[in-house]
This record gives sequence, structure tokens and C-alpha cells, in this order.
Amino acid sequence: MTATPHNDADYYVPVNRRILVSVALALILFISALDSTIVAVALPKIGSDFNDYQSTSWVVTAYIITYTAFLPIVSKLTDIIGRKYVLLASTIFFMAFSGACGGAKSLTELIVFRALQGIGGSAIYSGVVVTISTMVPQESVAKYTSIIGTVFALSSVAGPLVGGAIVEHVHWGWIFFVNLPIGFVGALMLQLFLTYPASQAQIKLEDLRRRIDWVGSFLLLACAVLLALSLQIGGTPGYPWVSAKVLTPLAISVVLIPIFLWVETKHPEPILPLRLFRSFSSDTSDCAPGTPSVPPSPNFNLMVIYTICLGAALYSTTVFLPQRLQIVDSLSPIGAGVKMLPILLPTGLLSPFAGATVMLSGSYRPLMTIAAALGAIGAGLLSTINGGGGTHTNFGRMYGYEVIEGVCIGVTITVSTIIIQFSVDRKDLATATGFQSFSRMLGGLIGIAISTAIVNVRVSSKLDAAAATSQIFANPSLRSGIMQGPTVVIPSLDPQSQDIVKAAYSSAYSLIFVVIAAWFAVGTVSTLGLKHIFPEKAVPAAEESGEEMVVRSKKDEENSSVLMEPKEDKSDRPESWVSS
Repeated sequence: MTATPHNDADYYVPVNRRILVSVALALILFISALDSTIVAVALPKIGSDFNDYQSTSWVVTAYIITYTAFLPIVSKLTDIIGRKYVLLASTIFFMAFSGACGGAKSLTELIVFRALQGIGGSAIYSGVVVTISTMVPQESVAKYTSIIGTVFALSSVAGPLVGGAIVEHVHWGWIFFVNLPIGFVGALMLQLFLTYPASQAQIKLEDLRRRIDWVGSFLLLACAVLLALSLQIGGTPGYPWVSAKVLTPLAISVVLIPIFLWVETKHPEPILPLRLFRSFSSDTSDCAPGTPSVPPSPNFNLMVIYTICLGAALYSTTVFLPQRLQIVDSLSPIGAGVKMLPILLPTGLLSPFAGATVMLSGSYRPLMTIAAALGAIGAGLLSTINGGGGTHTNFGRMYGYEVIEGVCIGVTITVSTIIIQFSVDRKDLATATGFQSFSRMLGGLIGIAISTAIVNVRVSSKLDAAAATSQIFANPSLRSGIMQGPTVVIPSLDPQSQDIVKAAYSSAYSLIFVVIAAWFAVGTVSTLGLKHIFPEKAVPAAEESGEEMVVRSKKDEENSSVLMEPKEDKSDRPESWVSS
């Protein structure tokens, strides 16, 4: 027996359970998002333990690659198998490989387990997005979607703080073990309080073969892996940027993009429906009868661009600022994490308020543009905290600049999600929100790879220059030690040599923040083209247009959840939406 279709109302969570389900979703999403950055402050320690600092960025990159590449396919699995099953199975899978990461005996093991853990994290995100977008009526979706932005904002920046506290007092493996109790509580709450149509679970294996875009998924995964590989190894010893080892995977990834897009036009249920990008089309043929269509606009495309830029800037900041504080300023992991608080606090506090501001004011364009511009200003100023390459950090200025960037992250990570959900029809909400996360993680993947290349190339270049005046830096084994385990080697050097090495790293990190400012600047430009697309409140819209209020199901009536359905779609821009 195949899955049977259901009304939207079949998935609504009773009002008295929504808070409990929301808490459960927030818990499992928190550990999933947290693990993309929690290892940031632990990388120097992990590199020292395994004697390979240069390769430690793969501990973050491996997670982001699989998290990013598997998002579309697990989103489809969620659609076929069911929200609850995917959420529970993915949480258990994620917890299992969290334990494996904590017990890894080599860097290779850790990277492999992190890649597998990323698959679980990806499935958690997809399940959360689909559940939130369907557990309440459409007029309430944006309010509950702010949970996603808030949790992502908190977890992404809290990672270095939590990781630093753990690494400072116990073995770094506990940054993974901490997921187990949190995940258990979240999974238990889902089992107890999340309901779903039982018949959805009765599917045929044929559905998995027919409905999942396996070829498109493979091409997307291959493209992400090859792109990350080329950017990650480029500029490292033995891999110059113009070498075939770097250019070949980069070229293949570029060639795969149009092939992937062509495949998506042929599959009946593509993992990435290209209709999402047809922003200026007024074709509503895909809409269900009687379902108001969102007015056409470029908003979805613009927010994808912004989200890629935000991902690159966010992950570059949360991964490399803590490293800079440990290497250049000789801070402990917990010390580096504490100094991330000026970014953490505005990010966490402003995310929910930003969503509420949009819903109360009925406007998002000015807020989005101003906040994005603050990110460019804050990151640009962070590049100057040590004079562009010195070894003495002005922490007072750094705190202020972090707050500026944190305001940007906290506001835009939530508002951009709301804009995307206002830019697509209800049937595409889950896919669109999932693709936004894909874009953010893809941006993070690119940003981390570019920043890693900057560190490797810049530090190596500075050490080459130092070798001309100081024979100590001509020693190959010392050079290798500085690149592989700077937090271990630097304290063993004489004060003058320490300053030279720290200045080399400081220069690299300053350049990284210049690049981060550029990411935010591009994102700011993308917000300038936003159109005002906003849903009117359901009841006034019905009264003004004379349309009938329709109770979708008995469950709706019991939950006081009433949706508006126009009797007839008489225009290209239904009265339930305002656009300008």
C-alpha cells in the first residue's frame, strides 16, 4: 500500500502540544547546527594530538560537505517516509556517530566519522524544516520558522564557547559526547508528543526508486566534494593553485553544474525544483486549485545569494577568530570562547526579536539592508584589531566590532528565512527553506576553504621572507611544525621568533576578515533588489473580499486553526498577499 495523500490539516499539531514539539525540534536542531562550529576552538588541540594541524580544517569541512550535499535527498525522504520516522532515525544516527567521533583514534577516523555525522545532521535539519512548515496553518508558519533562525544563530556562534569550555577541562572528545543526552531528550519528546498520519509510513520501495532524484543527488554530492577538495588543498605544500591536482577537481565541479541543472529538468520530482528560481514568472499552473499564488518577485534568488554570503562570513568568523585568539594571543580554548561572547549575545538575543519585528511592522526590506551593511562594517573593522598584522590585539575595540557583526548575523539569519518563506507557494515551503540551509552551508564550505587557503599561503609566504634574515626559519622540520601545530611549537621559540610567527598568522587572519567583509558587502547589495511581498491577515482579507472562511477539517476546528481559501482565483495576485 502506498502513501495516501493528506490535507494540510492532517499534519497540524494540537495547540496544547506545539510548545513541547517546538522545544523537541529546537533541541535536536541545536546539536545538529552546533556541531558545524563547536570543534573550531578544539582544532589546535586536535591537530597537536594527531600531529597534523594543516589537515584539521577537514574536521569541519567533512561535516559541512555531507550536511550540505545530503539536504535535498533527505528532504525528499522526509516527504516519502514521514516526518516522525526521519526525525527519530536521523537523531539516533547522529548520536551514534557523535559517539564515534568522540572515540576516534586518528585524524582520518575523525574526519570519516564527521562526514557520516553530517548526514545525520542534514536529515535532522530537513525533518525539522518540513515539520515546522506543516504543523501549523500558513499564517503561523513564519512565527514558528523563527525557531530555525534563532537556533541556528545561537548554535553557530555558541559552538566556540561551548567547545572551549569542554576542551579546557576535559578531553576534546566530549564536544561530541555532549550531543548524546541532549539528543536523547529531544528524541523522547518527539516520540511522546509529535503525531502524524499513520498511513504515511506505509510505502513501497518502488516509491524510493521512482520519487527520489538519485542521479541529481549524486551529481550534487560530487560537485560539492570536488569543489571543497580543490579549494582546500590549493596553495598548500605540493599543491600550487595552477597545478593539475587543484584545477582538475575544480574544473570537473564546474562542468557538473549545468549537467545537474539539466537532470533536474527531466526528473518528475527533482531535488531542486527550478521553478523556485523563476522569480519573474506569473505562471500559476503548478498551484493547487483554490490556493493563492505568491506574487512573482526576485526575492528567492536574492536571498539565496545573501545566504551563501552569510554562510561564508559566519563560518569563517566562528572557525578562524577563535583560532586567531589561541595562536596570536596565546589564549586558552575557553579564553578564546569567552571572547566570542560579544558576537554570541546579540546573535542569540536579536534573532527572535527580528522575526517579531518583521511580523508586527509588516516590513523587512530596510531592516535587512541595514543589518547586512553592519556585517560588512563589523568584519572590516575586525581586520584592524592588531594594526593589520601586529601581535598586540586591542580587545576593547575587538569586542565592539564583534557586536556590530553579531547584530548583522542575529537579524539577517532570521529575516532572510522569513523572506524566503514569503517568496514561495506553500507547497514549496519545505524545499525552499531546505535549499536556504543548503546555500548557507555551501557558503560556509566555500568560506572555510578560502580562509584555510589564505592561512596556508600567507603564513608560508611570511616564513619564507623571515628565512632570509633568520636561519631558524630555514629549518624544514621547524617550518613543518609551525604549520602543523602552531600552539605547540610557538611557545618553544625565543621571544623574537615567536613574534615573527605570530605576526605571520596575524596577517593571515586580518586578510580573512577583509574577505569576510567582502562577503557581507556582496550580500548587502543583494538585499537592495528585494520586493515587498507580505501576507495580509486572514480574517481582514476575508471580510474585505467577501470570501468565505472554510474550516479544513474537524481537527482544525478543535485547534481553532482556520485557513482562508478563496472560492475562486480571479486574479494573478490574490488578495491574501500584498506586494510592491
